[in-house]
Amino acid sequence: MISATGFAETQNVPSGIIGGEATTTDPAVVFVSTPDGVCTGTLIASQTVLTAAHCLKFAAQDNRHFEGVVGFGNQVGQLTTIDSIRLLPQRYYTTGLFDGRDIALIRLKDPAPPNITPIPVNRRELTAADVGQMARAIGFGHTNGAEQTGAGIKRTVTMPIVEIDDEFVILGTDEKNTCQGDSGGPILMMIDGVEKVVGVTAFGLQGCVGAGNKTRVDSYLDFIDEVVSAWNGPCKQDGNCQTQGCGAFPDPDCDICGYDYFCGQNCVRPDLDCPLVGEPGDDCDTEFDCESRLCREDDGYCTIACESAKDCNEATPVCGSDGTCRFKSKGGCCESSGGLDPLVGLLLIFAGLYWRRNRKLSLIRCLYFSGTR
Repeated sequence: MISATGFAETQNVPSGIIGGEATTTDPAVVFVSTPDGVCTGTLIASQTVLTAAHCLKFAAQDNRHFEGVVGFGNQVGQLTTIDSIRLLPQRYYTTGLFDGRDIALIRLKDPAPPNITPIPVNRRELTAADVGQMARAIGFGHTNGAEQTGAGIKRTVTMPIVEIDDEFVILGTDEKNTCQGDSGGPILMMIDGVEKVVGVTAFGLQGCVGAGNKTRVDSYLDFIDEVVSAWNGPCKQDGNCQTQGCGAFPDPDCDICGYDYFCGQNCVRPDLDCPLVGEPGDDCDTEFDCESRLCREDDGYCTIACESAKDCNEATPVCGSDGTCRFKSKGGCCESSGGLDPLVGLLLIFAGLYWRRNRKLSLIRCLYFSGTR
């Protein structure tokens, strides 16, 4: 049975440190409590904590942003706490485990204690060459997966990476692992002589055995960078527009399309404050009806850029010559000798498109409602 790895889960079982030892030298690894449950996180900027989306998904949906608490220290009951003022799961996260995107950020009401140095995130693309490298997991979770005991003390364990795919770093054994309560905690690896966050603990097997899945941080740098910029430094969202020294992202107080808690209209890139719009295959009139900002206006549906069919989804499975994903060809039986009446063929085409779209929506609903709420 596959289960998520953190106290935040109910039906799915989240993850704690198995086969490791207590640590007092990782002050930037924090205890996270939200209305969804308790997890682990990593301070990556003075007012920003990196964690897993499943640790706060429903609290964020319910606008319960002020109910999160982050604890600094090494043992529950002896923590210095700071309240959250924003809980932000990755925009496209669903509760389907293998859908990935299980990454989130928390904005702290006040800066972290000044003696705590944030841990940098990895900015180098992970490759097959990193398989076999040693990585360190840290968390407040259980030490016994079968009995579900031993949580509440910050622990660490070192394990080899056994696999890397587009979404996950995979590591862990029966003897050394993460377990319930470690969800959202960091996977650290030495890169260029510096220990950096390469993964966020997401889910593993029931009983905290075998290899578990950790969300790759380098796959979400755009999300992380935009939010960290909006929450920290001279150009953070604070009601004052700064035009100098803002780096890649302008001060959201100057840009209606920035992450300022207000939904901007007709933004070149999706505003994180706005609800989701069309996915590939959904109806559109303009590019602003599509998350990808690519609308096949002649055909009236959203698409995405592609190099091959593997870049496309079930709704638009064909990579066209124009470099965008498309519906399947409208040829087939209608082109055979002695084919169908053209009107009948046209009706069959529209029936197929209608079935395909509604099947896609049904799949999405099943994924959503198979969550833990």
